[in-house]
Amino acid sequence: MTVDIANCNNIISGSVTIEENLLNIKYAINGTGKSTIARGIEYAANHDEAGLRTLTPYSNIGETNDDSLPHIHGLPVDTHVATFNEEYVSQYVFVEDELVKNSFEIFIKTPQYNEHTAEINELISSIHTMFDDNPDLESLISDLSEFVTCFGNNARTGISASGALSRGLSKGNLISNIPAGLEDYSDFLHAEKNSAWLKWQATGRDFMELSSKCPFCARDIAPQRGKIEQIKNEYDAKNIEHLSKILALFERLGHYFSEETNANVRQITMSVGGLSTEQKEYLVQIKANVELVLRKLQSLKRIGFNSLKDVDQLANAIEDKKINLTFIPHLNTQFTAEKVALINNSIDSLLTVVGRLQGAINRQKGEIRRTIEKYSEEINSFLRNAGYSYSVSINEEPDHSYKLKLKFADGATTITGVKSHLSYGERNAFALVLFMYQALYNQANLIVLDDPISSFDQNKKFAILDMLFIKGNSLRGKTVLMLTHDLDPVIDAIYNHPAFFDRTPKAFFLENSEGNLTEIEITRNDIQSSIQIARENIRSLPNNILKAIYLRRLIEITDGKTLAWHLLSNLIHKREIPVIGSDQMTTEDINNGLARIQKDISDFDYNSLYNYVNNNENLIALYDTAQSNYEKLQIYRMLLGSVQEDHIMRKFINETYHIENDYMFQLNPLRYNTIPNYIIAECDRAVDGIRERG
Repeated sequence: MTVDIANCNNIISGSVTIEENLLNIKYAINGTGKSTIARGIEYAANHDEAGLRTLTPYSNIGETNDDSLPHIHGLPVDTHVATFNEEYVSQYVFVEDELVKNSFEIFIKTPQYNEHTAEINELISSIHTMFDDNPDLESLISDLSEFVTCFGNNARTGISASGALSRGLSKGNLISNIPAGLEDYSDFLHAEKNSAWLKWQATGRDFMELSSKCPFCARDIAPQRGKIEQIKNEYDAKNIEHLSKILALFERLGHYFSEETNANVRQITMSVGGLSTEQKEYLVQIKANVELVLRKLQSLKRIGFNSLKDVDQLANAIEDKKINLTFIPHLNTQFTAEKVALINNSIDSLLTVVGRLQGAINRQKGEIRRTIEKYSEEINSFLRNAGYSYSVSINEEPDHSYKLKLKFADGATTITGVKSHLSYGERNAFALVLFMYQALYNQANLIVLDDPISSFDQNKKFAILDMLFIKGNSLRGKTVLMLTHDLDPVIDAIYNHPAFFDRTPKAFFLENSEGNLTEIEITRNDIQSSIQIARENIRSLPNNILKAIYLRRLIEITDGKTLAWHLLSNLIHKREIPVIGSDQMTTEDINNGLARIQKDISDFDYNSLYNYVNNNENLIALYDTAQSNYEKLQIYRMLLGSVQEDHIMRKFINETYHIENDYMFQLNPLRYNTIPNYIIAECDRAVDGIRERG
């Protein structure tokens, strides 16, 4: 596919080609627009117009003409993109107490896991159907839970003084038993919103100090002040709220309680005083019966792989989920028995397939075990190969989810605060690997890597490439766009190890010239040693000055700083009398140097070439006709020797783009413009200044 890009940050127009089911490496210097390409593709694939607008070039902000707005064209309509960048690292990895968000979905929830889960759910469907067909069972579970909760937490006595039950009945039933003198308020106290009325009245009391009149009707309040104070002393709004809920709860559960239990409960809840010791004990006995039924109902409601996987005797465990009302006297009624029959019948149905269920559970356990072992070994193997002193494990949590944890290499200590513990390079390495697994899980059909491995040491880069693209469970065979300013992945994928990939990756050099983005393919033949490049350019270049620059480089690599190297250095530094250090070169030294140089540049003559480079007009003319940024930079460096120029730019050019850099493998600078255009723009400015000064 060809993706066309227009008006996106510093890219005015251009395109990138992406071959499907292949690793596509786009090598470019910083400032080309790699991150812009990555973000633009992501926005376009997600139909995120607002995101795409954020890429509007500064000069086009405010323009409404469609030709001035960002555009990305050429992506298939079904593109599902996954992008690795800084945003991914900050949003999805090293979150809370796990290495990557959604570890369970990424590592455990495989297609096989889903198949086994579906099989288990089908086998236990009689239980689920029973709950689906009887929604009143859900209400029963809710009411029983509320009943247990109202007792509060007190493991010793079973009933807490601060629980809703004790507080609601602390003075008996003050709704039914209204104290003498407060009968006029019965309508309010019997109302459904009685607690709200009590709160309203308590709020109104604050205004009684302002006047002798009623805050509501403005009549004389003196005759009623005593009753108002009595309500304050007798009633607590929160306790009445608890009492109202308890009475309603007992009413709803009345069908399930035995006749005797209902009668006793009614007596307790209608009492004038607080709860007696005997009444508390009786209520705790009811609570024990309720808790037993509730546990069994909740256990059935949650039945599934997670609740059954650790059971040794599955048939016995399922049989034990039946409810036997003979030993639950407080709930032993005909109404309860009808519900229990539904429950026990569904359990009997499940018991008929218990053997198949046991097999399905065992298969699921085996699948999870194999999956955990597989992913743990893959990641830990990578960590060992890359030289990281860590390991990972996939642990089951109390809620039956699974989380990927980081440990020290001994595997004994789990690391907390992973983000702050790991170095920048370590975080990126983990993030890349975790991104790969997440992209595979999400079934992304276009994977974009924005400068993924530039931050790594040389010995770790290939380990990461191997993990991402070469091993079986990887991005191998996927459509991947890698944008990088690091030449190493190009060298490894195209030159050193192309056979390791299922298909040799494609590599291109991206160049942005004044907003026009172009790409040049990089083949295996384009990746050369410095020696090869130097020899090729010495043969092909028409000018002896440029040949001398490359020959100096070649001689230093092959022979060191010989007499020939010193002679060429003197020429490049425009010295009329050649020197070595502070001493002049002897005639013999010069002749020996010339003999070596003339093996590659047969017509090399030091004096004539010195006269040529010592004339700025000659160098400016040579600069103007240079075919590559690299040539321009070398000529500019020669011009620097005769003019005072910005010392910061001089230092930057001398140290960053010195001709002795990168002795191993590289791209020929005459074909691939790896010198940033802004550097050449500075050179152009300086050369124009020299030109004007004559």
